[in-house]
Amino acid sequence: MQEVQSPVRYEPAVRRPRSAQTRARLLRSALSLFWERGYHGAGTNEIGAAAGLSGPSIYRHFATKDDMLVAGVLDGAEKLAAGAIAAQHETDPRRGLELLCASFVEVALKYPEVLGVYFYESRHVPAEAKVELDQSGRRYLHHYERRLASVRPDLSAQEVQLRVVAASQMIAGTCTDLPKVPKKALKDSLTKRMLAALLADMELEPAR
Repeated sequence: MQEVQSPVRYEPAVRRPRSAQTRARLLRSALSLFWERGYHGAGTNEIGAAAGLSGPSIYRHFATKDDMLVAGVLDGAEKLAAGAIAAQHETDPRRGLELLCASFVEVALKYPEVLGVYFYESRHVPAEAKVELDQSGRRYLHHYERRLASVRPDLSAQEVQLRVVAASQMIAGTCTDLPKVPKKALKDSLTKRMLAALLADMELEPAR
């Protein structure tokens, strides 16, 4: 059984923080603004102000704005990888797929801005971090692909990959603008929708 690997080895250049709590608050502010305005639309002064800090003081915690983005993407990768552990020892492929979907939805509902930045702003990470982050993402999605291929051996490898990418991005996008529904009902519904997207019997005909 393949073990869940650590997301990445890349470590952003971080100056020694005076307080771990301050650094965490600053990162939350950065993620929120990156998601709300996009990476290039969020300035360091705004990020610092949102965290209750002056612009220059953020550099006591992060050397650059790029490093804040990398730290945020790493946070998303780690949260997703931790969720995948629940399915690691499940021998039933369908049950394993259900556990993966449930863990993905749980992360998306609890940390929508983290997952949003992970999926939609990670394209802006520095080149030295991008290779390993991409490898981490592929390792994570492979957990879905392996189980889906076991449950649906009739699907081609390409179709399996497309379904996994589409289902994960569907949930990531949905969780950025959710209706006011009790969390448990929302989690159950989204988990079922993600699983249904992966297991759907009918493939769509290409547009003509």
